[in-house]
Amino acid sequence: MTASTEKRKLEEEIAELKERLADGSKRQTERLEGGDQDTVAALRRELEERSAEIDALRKKSNREATINVEPARPTPSPPPSKHDSNSARDEIKGLKSVANSLSVSFSLTVGAFRHIIQELQKENQAVKQQAKLMESENQLLSHETLQLRQVCRSYPINQAKP
Repeated sequence: MTASTEKRKLEEEIAELKERLADGSKRQTERLEGGDQDTVAALRRELEERSAEIDALRKKSNREATINVEPARPTPSPPPSKHDSNSARDEIKGLKSVANSLSVSFSLTVGAFRHIIQELQKENQAVKQQAKLMESENQLLSHETLQLRQVCRSYPINQAKP
């Protein structure tokens, strides 16, 4: 594998990572509403796999470059400059950093949603308890009202005075 081929592959990988990052940002907004934890875990695994693949390709290309170098024959194409390789590596590191920060912000947002949900569940439980209490009070008052009506019926209203 030549240096230009390696550079082209790295550039393609960078372009693919940029596209995935853009798609990931769009999907992240959609997933925030659903709170899809499985998807977050899957994206993290995919990011780790991609990072491992990139590292493996980089190591393999470096290894092949040192194996394929023949001291007797000069290479027809100039080797890639350190600047090109370094800039490609820096760009990959930057993309990984952005992906990690998106993952962290997504995790923080999901955590905030969990906290809100827990608070709403507590409030819901308190309202249910109040409703039960009011229902029992209502039944007690209804029973007392019934008793008062019966007592009132037992007393004659228009009795003659002695």
